[in-house]
Amino acid sequence: MTIHNQTIPNDRRRTIREWRAYRRLQKGEIATRMGVFISAYSRMENEPEEIEMKDAEKLASIFGCSLYDIIFFEQNPNFKLENTK
Repeated sequence: MTIHNQTIPNDRRRTIREWRAYRRLQKGEIATRMGVFISAYSRMENEPEEIEMKDAEKLASIFGCSLYDIIFFEQNPNFKLENTK
């Protein structure tokens, strides 16, 4: 994948849940560092497309990665762009 002339290896890109597991962090640890309740952090893992930019930047900092290394939009095979009638 290339973003702004920067090639990002696909094996480095991970979802929020994958980054948490990779860094061996607990939900509570991340929530505390972000200044949110665990339920708010859990919602970020479950609905990453709803995350605000400021929270996405905090997550990247906590995980020690680039914002581009976090997958916020996973492929949804049921999502259709064509107009349905």
